[in-house]
Amino acid sequence: MEKTCKKNALMFSIKNTLLLLLLVSTVMGFHIWIVCKALSVLGDVTTIIVVNHGKRSLKSWPDDSVYILNWDKHLDLKKHFYGCCTAPKCILTKDKTYFGKDYKYFDAMLFSEKFLESTNRPNANMNMLNIFISLQPENKKIVCDNYYDNFFNLTFTYRLDSDIVWKYFVVLGLNREIIAPSLSPAWNTSLNPVNQEIKSIIQQKTKPVAYIDSNCKLENWTRPYLSKLQKHLDSYSLKIYMNISKKCKKEVDNRISLNEYMFYIIFEDYFVEDYVTRKILQAYDNNAVPIIFGGANYTRFLPPNSYIDGRVTNPSDIAKAINESLNNYTIYEEYFKWTNIYSIVNYQPFCDLCEVLNKPVNKPGKEDFRQWWNGQDMHQCLLPQSKNYTS
Repeated sequence: MEKTCKKNALMFSIKNTLLLLLLVSTVMGFHIWIVCKALSVLGDVTTIIVVNHGKRSLKSWPDDSVYILNWDKHLDLKKHFYGCCTAPKCILTKDKTYFGKDYKYFDAMLFSEKFLESTNRPNANMNMLNIFISLQPENKKIVCDNYYDNFFNLTFTYRLDSDIVWKYFVVLGLNREIIAPSLSPAWNTSLNPVNQEIKSIIQQKTKPVAYIDSNCKLENWTRPYLSKLQKHLDSYSLKIYMNISKKCKKEVDNRISLNEYMFYIIFEDYFVEDYVTRKILQAYDNNAVPIIFGGANYTRFLPPNSYIDGRVTNPSDIAKAINESLNNYTIYEEYFKWTNIYSIVNYQPFCDLCEVLNKPVNKPGKEDFRQWWNGQDMHQCLLPQSKNYTS
């Protein structure tokens, strides 16, 4: 009897051990499958990584990533990193000691407008790409020091004549190809009626025009213009819904639903050539027609007949167009025929930079950087009182 019990106990123990081994192998196999699946995905889509601190060991981390040093500590690029890029991984850091005290291990360095008036300059003759980046014209200053000619290999700015254009959004064709922004986009027009989904959305709109603003820097210009436009709308008994922040705070009343409005007035923060931000998407995302005020040539950015350029259109004509659309939805639908052949989407400009840096770049320094950046103001550098003036 005792032998039988020992035998049964032994068999039970062996059985439990086998079951445990089977369970462990199953779990490990599942984990291995997950890891392999993740790696296969990462092989197709990778994300740009932003690093604030930390050092990398050249011996322990051999990889093919592109390492970019953000030279300007005031330039906050973290908020511009979103989504995934199909290009290989890029790593951006502000830590100048990331590789110890030697910058040469970086593939590229980013320099903002602040660098153009700084004396904190890197050592010359380093084998890397120097990239000039400008996201907005707020800090633009005249550059006269000839140090900057031949210093930058690439320009990465909002200007369409940059080597890499900082795009806040893109217009895509039917095959998902990028049509705009571009210096000379090849636009097509659709003769077909607006699809039923869009038609049903815009036919529910009952209010003429809205304006929402939290940027008080433009207040001295926007208020007089809006008053002028309102006078022309008064003749049609129409009103602009204006939601303007109080005491120049950035908070505004978000209870407004732009889906109810047919038109949406937009003022860019700066009236500068090629400067167009994703403010415009507030209108397009809500199936409203943007009335845009800015310094850009919008034919380079947006589908024809999808917007009203407020800078070149009289307030009386804008008021007339709003009234006609409100009284005749067939006229209003004309503003949406572009949706038959185009779409407008957010864009990650750093993906373009990462893609460029993952290929061999043989680009010498930009010889005429000062002329390119200064434009018509270059003549100021010829004045004796200008800093570091040169001919």
